[in-house]
Amino acid sequence: MEVNGIAHIFLTASNFERSREFYRKLLRFLGPKPDELHGFLCSLGVTIIRAPREDQWAPGYYSLPFEDPDGIRLELNHVPGKGLLS
Repeated sequence: MEVNGIAHIFLTASNFERSREFYRKLLRFLGPKPDELHGFLCSLGVTIIRAPREDQWAPGYYSLPFEDPDGIRLELNHVPGKGLLS
């Protein structure tokens, strides 16, 4: 999924090495198609908060909330084109 902005980030890590490894894998993955994201996250063994879905925010908007190894909730979103904030 193409990154066109970041809304907000606040992270803590109880195990730096484990978190660093997780985020290295996750951030390298950003770029593939949204439907591939769910499978990738499942391969990492993360907790998926809810199934991926298109939401009402914009046509083609896609979101997938999940947890990092410390249980911090993250959500990756895809807005086709340049997004709403450009």
